[in-house]
Amino acid sequence: MGDEAGEAGGVNGRMTLEASAQIVYSECMALKKGERCLIVFDKKKKGIAQAFYDVAQTITEKVEALEIPEPKTNGQEPAKYIAEKMKDCDVLLLITSKSLSHTDARRNATKKHGVRAASMPGITEEMAWRTLAIDYKGLDEKGKKLQKLLRPGAKLHLTTPLGTDLTLTIGPEIFNDNGIYTKDGAFGNLPAGEAGFAPVEGTTSGILVINKSMAGVGKLVEPLKLNIKGGFVTGIAGGKQAGMLKTLLKKQRDSSVYNIAEFAVGTNPKAKVTGLTLEDEKVAGTIHMAIGDNTSYAGGTTPSPVHLDGVVGRPTVEVDGKPIIRDGRLL
Repeated sequence: MGDEAGEAGGVNGRMTLEASAQIVYSECMALKKGERCLIVFDKKKKGIAQAFYDVAQTITEKVEALEIPEPKTNGQEPAKYIAEKMKDCDVLLLITSKSLSHTDARRNATKKHGVRAASMPGITEEMAWRTLAIDYKGLDEKGKKLQKLLRPGAKLHLTTPLGTDLTLTIGPEIFNDNGIYTKDGAFGNLPAGEAGFAPVEGTTSGILVINKSMAGVGKLVEPLKLNIKGGFVTGIAGGKQAGMLKTLLKKQRDSSVYNIAEFAVGTNPKAKVTGLTLEDEKVAGTIHMAIGDNTSYAGGTTPSPVHLDGVVGRPTVEVDGKPIIRDGRLL
């Protein structure tokens, strides 16, 4: 890569960002000398990618950075040659403007070839230094607690003060995105901090009021109201931003974009709502639900060109009638 600082800008900023990169490579990825490290980035994230590239070079001599065109939407597949490169490394960092997490290229790299991977869609320098230097052991413990509370096959009931009232059946496996991706095939986001699942397909019904942020739209000015029946969104209301979401979904010309794909609880104590999904969905005291692709999760069988998360504040969650979260507080 070149010497362009880009988004990382400034000597102090670079030093802070590089310190975050050191934490990622040591605690999250366990990158070792002699291992192959690949960084996939786009133009908007070149400065951040440069910092991660520079730090990786101090650990292993086998570092490569590949620039891709900025994806138009979350879940867009990269070019075939990029997908081939992604499976031919030990550690993979996806530092892009839009998410490559829910792509066949990523799934193939981690699930079939054992690559250790972390995705950072939309990450900023400020987000990196604020949310990456955290207690990963504590984050893991909170995720494990949620794994015990969110029992596969149980009935979940979600309500909020703004009118959310929906039910679903918990999927077959609860993931714990704890930021520790040191085993072969491990994958998750950075910043990390969520635990959740793909709901059993066809079981989600009710009303979901999203009041914090929505992927593809950003930080919300007014809430979005989603009507859901049989696992699919059947109606969207809520003003100008609701119109933006409707337009985005219609452009895909694929009914799978309305599939209820994910339910998860945010667990990162340093995350805050900024309008960037990568961080918003990790905020402690929130839950998020996604529409679109669910094939990254156990039990998910619906591929889709998008995976869009909506973040909800002050949730109350009951599992088989027993409260596990009340007004955003884990019990």
